[in-house]
Amino acid sequence: MESQSGNYLVSQKERVYFVIRLFFSLVIYLGLGFSLFNDMASEVIPLNQVIATMIGLIILIFITYFIRNGVFIGLIKSLSVKITERQLPEIYQITEKIAKGLNVKNVPNVYLLQTGGSLNAFAKKYFNANYIVIYSDLLEAYYEGDKDAVEFVIAHEMGHIKRNHFWKDLLLAPSLLIPFLPMAYYRACELTCDNIGKYFNDKGAVNGLLILASGKILYRYLDVSEYLKQEYEDASFWRWLVEKMLTHPNLYKRVNNVFDGNIDASRKYVAPVKPASNQAAPSSIKPTGMVETEKRESAAESDHSRYWPE
Repeated sequence: MESQSGNYLVSQKERVYFVIRLFFSLVIYLGLGFSLFNDMASEVIPLNQVIATMIGLIILIFITYFIRNGVFIGLIKSLSVKITERQLPEIYQITEKIAKGLNVKNVPNVYLLQTGGSLNAFAKKYFNANYIVIYSDLLEAYYEGDKDAVEFVIAHEMGHIKRNHFWKDLLLAPSLLIPFLPMAYYRACELTCDNIGKYFNDKGAVNGLLILASGKILYRYLDVSEYLKQEYEDASFWRWLVEKMLTHPNLYKRVNNVFDGNIDASRKYVAPVKPASNQAAPSSIKPTGMVETEKRESAAESDHSRYWPE
């Protein structure tokens, strides 16, 4: 079951697990407070020492956060290409549009990171600044014609910023002591962000996730219906146990979450014919039996027809 927030769906599990984490965090906070108060009342620890300890602990947490995240942001800025109005402006404009649509005041700093083939993206918050990092192999899909899929991914990452997942996680830190609970919450947050991505670009939702599952070329050859069967056909205790230790749901569950049963998602592809050994391989693999998955919104996008089946 989902609940409505604005114009996108918030996973009901996110709300439930947030409340559970908040409960355990408050219990731990109150337990620590009661222990300190009890020690003060019995004069085991003087009041001034308790206050000094609490202030010292707050300062330590702040310094740890400041240095750890500062170094991480420094690495991003050192190793990445910043996307701006003049550097890959198409991506910057998408980010601006989604930030405006979600009422995110501080438009994220967007960076392109080369990771040697990994397909992913992530969001980060450092004090009042927002960051979105997109891996280069994933972003290449945009310039190869898969605009909708990449826009979905960007909107997904913006969802983490909109939902304040970073600050909430800091607030709920004591509940990290509860086995499996934080992971369950993280997985539910991912489903919410998938819903946000689908809200901004429903045509790219399934493909955006399939790219993460199989790559920016092979995803075009996947039979989605067959892929979704893995949730049931590959079910086992060990798969269930492993997922409980992960921050993200299994990808076929995420695909199923955004799958609405239309032809866009249930398309089938025919594998390309292998070229003869004495024949040069084609510069790009084109499926011969592809069902057209979407209607182009305007004639301006017709220049991408080279990616359609012949």
